[in-house]
Amino acid sequence: MHDLEEFAKSTVEPAEALTLPPRYYVDPAIFEYEREHIFEKEWLCVGRTEQLRNAGDYFTVTLFGEPMVLVRGADMEIRALSSVCRHRGMLITTPGDGADGDWNDLDESSGNCGKAFKCPYHFWQYGHDGQLVQAPDMDRTPGFDPSAIRLPSFRCEIWLGFIFVNLDDNAAPLAPRLEKAAALVKNWDFENLVSAPPLDLPGMPWNWKILHENSAEGYHVDRLHGPAHYVEPSAGVEVHEHEKGDAAITFGMRAIHPDFALNPTGKPFFPVLESLTEEERTVSLWVLIPPTLLIGTNSDSAFYRIMRPEAVDRTGIHQSYLTPPDYQANPLYDDLLAMSGDFHAALNRQDWMADAAIQRGMGSRHSARSRISWQEGPLVQLYSWLQARYLPEAGGK
Repeated sequence: MHDLEEFAKSTVEPAEALTLPPRYYVDPAIFEYEREHIFEKEWLCVGRTEQLRNAGDYFTVTLFGEPMVLVRGADMEIRALSSVCRHRGMLITTPGDGADGDWNDLDESSGNCGKAFKCPYHFWQYGHDGQLVQAPDMDRTPGFDPSAIRLPSFRCEIWLGFIFVNLDDNAAPLAPRLEKAAALVKNWDFENLVSAPPLDLPGMPWNWKILHENSAEGYHVDRLHGPAHYVEPSAGVEVHEHEKGDAAITFGMRAIHPDFALNPTGKPFFPVLESLTEEERTVSLWVLIPPTLLIGTNSDSAFYRIMRPEAVDRTGIHQSYLTPPDYQANPLYDDLLAMSGDFHAALNRQDWMADAAIQRGMGSRHSARSRISWQEGPLVQLYSWLQARYLPEAGGK
């Protein structure tokens, strides 16, 4: 399926590198390989800790056929549990009651479960740690032992306020491989930033790698976005070193003046973060943690996007702004956020139009590999990261 010589042409120095073969974006067999060797092995970002502020707070996600619930326990630890009841397989967080035709609308849900989750089918109840604590009318079942029954758990790590889950019990810890990225954005204090209301867009019509590639290069910003992106021009791309074992790909976009922001004015709407150095007030930093998380910085705020691969040609998006919590006390917070959001929405539409058109183009018999610009340098790092998963015998990063 994967040809070492063919793939190696994408992982040399940017001045010599080629883009990936088009089939890597359109072949369902490659997506299934990615599912087994990437999505079910790597750390996947599912949300932020501020979604789970109090004991009993939860939200659900489904990762590659695995329904799970993220919950903060009475001990204030966050856990990732299977949401499949150990009795008859009902999802313990199933919303709705089948009324008004919603019986087949099994959306993800969130809320507070109190002291336990209660399966709506037979009322089996599970504590925040997954332990079965109640099973009505099971006393006549010989040998039934509630203490021996609990919801399976998944590996879970918290990094800078982001919640990661891994379907592989034997996966190496994530945080040690993100030390350089954590140091790079330390002064934004991501752990204590809070999200604005997020944008959720399932089923966007492109392969997950196309979205990553668009996010990881600055070559297009002068062209596709034009004057709207003037404060961070393509010439400002700064490619960072990426070493074997690093879980993140990082790069910078140097702004044309300090205290910048991507909005109609080019200047921050909110106070510049006091913790930033003079250098950090002049460059937008980007951290890509494949296969699911992208974060970016402004001088007054930050941004994140969680990507959820769904099929070879479909990817879900969950994204939001991050600001210090006291900024939300500003009486103009909602208005300023809306202005910035409208501006970013226009940029997103341009990006997403391009992503969708690229997906269609990759399916053409005339699609081809190409050389890249120095302003696309981080693509080589992404390709090297992929090579280490597609062809582990070849090395890669």
